[in-house]
Amino acid sequence: SQIDLSFGSYTNVHGTHFWAGENHGGLFGSGNEEPNIVFSSIDITGKTDLTFKGLFAANNVSAAFENQALGHSHSDYVIVEYSIDGGSYQPLLRFFANNTTSSGTNNKSLAEDTNGDGIGDGDILTTTFSEFSKSIPETGNTITLRLKAYSNSASEEWAVDYFQLESSIPSTTLATV
Repeated sequence: SQIDLSFGSYTNVHGTHFWAGENHGGLFGSGNEEPNIVFSSIDITGKTDLTFKGLFAANNVSAAFENQALGHSHSDYVIVEYSIDGGSYQPLLRFFANNTTSSGTNNKSLAEDTNGDGIGDGDILTTTFSEFSKSIPETGNTITLRLKAYSNSASEEWAVDYFQLESSIPSTTLATV
């Protein structure tokens, strides 16, 4: 949605394409700032030690990402969740704005939320795709993965690529997108 790559291009892309978003509300209208992508009914029967991996990036040139936990009216984010056998969604990876400083390098940037408080306190996303992985502590018959992203202004540009779901016992790549 309205991706403007005038700030520069993304690097470390797997292949030639990736998924991205920017200013969802501007394109889809107010109230539609949170699109999502669902990968449903992936068979995990008999699989254990599940791991999700993906490449994540964001353009932080304009210090544009906002965070409700830091005093804004809303939070911009990129979140990956999972659901086992139709149960409730559980957080897997979450990226939120890291502070409220409106200028300078790495300010108001999307960063991994490592402690679940809605504030980016981990690695900052840049225009170079970086791999993030998380273990999924449960198993069952099917898993559904959901990517949610909220962006309501220009320059709030995020990107994802090469999602993988793996099982180490038996060693298998279950899904790649």
